[in-house]
Amino acid sequence: MMKKQNYLVLALIALSLGVSGCQSMIPGTQSATANLGGLSAGITPAPKGQKNPLSPIDNAPLNLGAGTSYSTPSLDRAAAEKSTASPVLTAPAAAPVAGMPATDQSNNMVMPEPQPTAEPTSAPSAVPTAVPSADPSVLPSASPQAEATDYFYFSYDDSASTAGVELTKYALNHGFAPNASWARPWEFLNYEHFARQGQESTGVFQVSMGLWQHGATAGQEMGNRYDLGVHVSAPTLSASERQNLALTLVVDVSGSMNEQTPVVEEGGAAPSRLEVAKAGLEALVQSLKPGDTINLVTFSTSAVVALENFDYQGDASKFLSVVRSLQTQGGTNLNAGITTAYQLAQKSFVPGKLNRVLMLTDAYANIGEVDPSVLSKQTRINNSEGIYFSGLGLGQDFNEAFMNQLTEAGRGAYFSVITRKDAERAFQERFMALMTVAARDVQFRLDYPAALKHTQSAAEESSQDQSKVQPTNFSYNTSQYFWERFSAEDAATLLDQKMKLTILYTDPQSGEKKQEIYSRTLREILGKDLNNIKDARMITLLTSLMKKEIKADEAKQELAGELGDHASALATEYRKLIEAWFKLNTP
Repeated sequence: MMKKQNYLVLALIALSLGVSGCQSMIPGTQSATANLGGLSAGITPAPKGQKNPLSPIDNAPLNLGAGTSYSTPSLDRAAAEKSTASPVLTAPAAAPVAGMPATDQSNNMVMPEPQPTAEPTSAPSAVPTAVPSADPSVLPSASPQAEATDYFYFSYDDSASTAGVELTKYALNHGFAPNASWARPWEFLNYEHFARQGQESTGVFQVSMGLWQHGATAGQEMGNRYDLGVHVSAPTLSASERQNLALTLVVDVSGSMNEQTPVVEEGGAAPSRLEVAKAGLEALVQSLKPGDTINLVTFSTSAVVALENFDYQGDASKFLSVVRSLQTQGGTNLNAGITTAYQLAQKSFVPGKLNRVLMLTDAYANIGEVDPSVLSKQTRINNSEGIYFSGLGLGQDFNEAFMNQLTEAGRGAYFSVITRKDAERAFQERFMALMTVAARDVQFRLDYPAALKHTQSAAEESSQDQSKVQPTNFSYNTSQYFWERFSAEDAATLLDQKMKLTILYTDPQSGEKKQEIYSRTLREILGKDLNNIKDARMITLLTSLMKKEIKADEAKQELAGELGDHASALATEYRKLIEAWFKLNTP
């Protein structure tokens, strides 16, 4: 009985002192909370931009981990700020260790030590903890800077022609200097093929990442430059897997289609725009399958139905005969061509087929007017998918703005076509993109450790302002390879931080906004995909030389040093092109 009374007295004394300590801690607690709030705010500093002023992100992607495909509403800014408010650090009340006095952190008073219990008990300690424990396990363990990230949105647009690549290669292989305007690195990367290594599904897309650390100087064991390679692939769709087509072709045969393209071919002559179009239409036969239906409309001053309701069953001779007979004449009445094409497409409309209109033109109308709403009204028929419109812009100076307006209204895609190879590629490996796309309105966002400095990019567009990066469509059966360069003074502390790629897009069937995320630590991707990354660097080294972004001596040093032992087929080709550039630009 006496022992219980002693414990009761001790408990009352401790409770009294604890209440007093808590009262004296109120101001200090408020101060500590404010300090913790400041610490939290310092974990993610204002982002550093590549091209634009610092700006907050209202709709930052929500990271649920790699390989996650989902739709998410925009985060409310106030709610987001509330969710990252000052953390409240709580710890379980720990029983005092025998022989060690408990200390009140607010006033350094020594708490009375309870008598040891003679036998184990499951009851809680009679001495309450007045303040949060100083156990270091409940305190932030990493410095705020170690968690800081930066980001940018970017695009490697694959809808444009890759003719700049062919023009550059032709020039260098025939002894004359290429035009600097042809040096668009994203087009070169889209043109070439990169090996698919270790790609993982994020939903619709397959993604892989690699990181090459290099740039060591005398006395350094490791370099401070980091080349990031990201390989993104769309799903594949074969002719046997796709739906049958009800395709209406609209071909511009006006006088402007007689103009020559800038690429001289092996025969020593440059083909006309119409000859390029014919090469593409002949290549189309290889993408057809039995059950496809083809219509063909030509237009110049007026429109003519050249082929109607051709049912392809393996013999394309009738279609090819019409294509080979096409000749240029007259003005350019785009409106007549589109109107006639849609009348014919409606007549041939078959539910369950891919009903499409595809125009081949330089898109410069000089007769009549075109109302894009005519196209948009055809994309939905009876609340189902209707007749979409896609286009091929012919010539290096085709009216891209107008073609973009037409295909946007017609919910289709367009490509630029300058060479025969462009045309053949459009009707073969890129044909599915003209008929149906894997993902619409695609944008990419890369989040990376803020301690890395983003120094070079092969992207067409790059900005922290999402609205300044034009969304693009991602085609079936295609891949894109991204090359980005970073630098850092001390990467050892960054290895457990992450590179995160967010793919934002619209589902082409449902119209639903979606995103997919691929996230890996630097440690996980370091040393991966080196062959592809080095190939990409060889390509961007050439385009940088053409644009005078790098001096010849610096390029030679890189070729002899870091890239000296890299001898893939693609690297060998580009090494020869770079050497040809040196010869043309050496005094």
